Amino acid sequence: MTNSYKHAGNPPGEPIHITVTDAEDRLRIKVLDRSIFDPTPETTEELRSQKWGLLLIERLADSWGRISEGGIWAELHFRKPTD
Repeated sequence: MTNSYKHAGNPPGEPIHITVTDAEDRLRIKVLDRSIFDPTPETTEELRSQKWGLLLIERLADSWGRISEGGIWAELHFRKPTD
């Protein structure tokens, strides 16, 4: 959300939409900001030096990707405790 607010380049008043969907085994988060910029880092160095929010998503999420309308989605899978 913070990355979208700071870097998406939305016009003033253009909303950023967040959707959180849960299922039995996963949580899906979608941030739709209508940005025309591709948030995917082009190099590992760009990921490490500039795109900290995406670095966190890459490390924490089980999967993530870009939304064609502008924004990203991420999924976190729940791990069932072992007995």
